[in-house]
Amino acid sequence: MRGRTRAFRCCPPSEADSFGVGWYYLGTSSESGPLASLGGPVADGQGVEVFYNWEVSPWFHLTTDLQVMVPARKTVGPALVLGFRAKMDF
Repeated sequence: MRGRTRAFRCCPPSEADSFGVGWYYLGTSSESGPLASLGGPVADGQGVEVFYNWEVSPWFHLTTDLQVMVPARKTVGPALVLGFRAKMDF
């Protein structure tokens, strides 16, 4: 009897893959006080995040993540953050 074991699979999504989308809104209180405005004017901030977790094998996962953030501080521009993570279970 012969059997085959595949250590890695390529590209087609599986039941174990996962993804998500999130959004946040940060409202700044008008009662923040003088310390909050030391670095410049403050307004409301918001951002969005998208991730995909790919099960390469049952013991190896790759995750990619993209975040776009518009900060509350008016003197700071929007930020785009791209991240990657590899997780191996032993």
